[in-house]
Amino acid sequence: MNHQQQAFEREQPTIKRGQGVMRDVTTVSAYGHEVDLTRGHTLVRINAPSFFQDAGFLRWLNSDKDGPATWHKRGDEAEEYSDVFIHYGGGDWNAERGFTAEGSDYPNTEERPGIPESIYALIAEAVAEATGSMENEALVWISNL
Repeated sequence: MNHQQQAFEREQPTIKRGQGVMRDVTTVSAYGHEVDLTRGHTLVRINAPSFFQDAGFLRWLNSDKDGPATWHKRGDEAEEYSDVFIHYGGGDWNAERGFTAEGSDYPNTEERPGIPESIYALIAEAVAEATGSMENEALVWISNL
């Protein structure tokens, strides 16, 4: 039986720009699907092998409760493919409260393991260096190379 696959052809997308809940949103439609593209999110990639040797970070990495977005197999030793992706929601140093931050994997609690405060504070400094302010929101890719 000879099945010839029809060549996939490019479809001209429909693009609609407008305001979303959080900021400007562009809707792109093609191939029977629709995606909303939110501008203003930055990817900050950091290589931090020392994080993958920290007991608190490993507790979070291997947690079965709301664990991180990762290729790491929970329970295995951290390796070069144990990359982690987090939503960093912004941070600040305040004389009264000290370090405060928001994010998908912070704060660290007994009930729900998260990234240890010292590591999250360093992530905040890296985001500040990459974007100009630790208050900026970013997707952070943490690698172990």
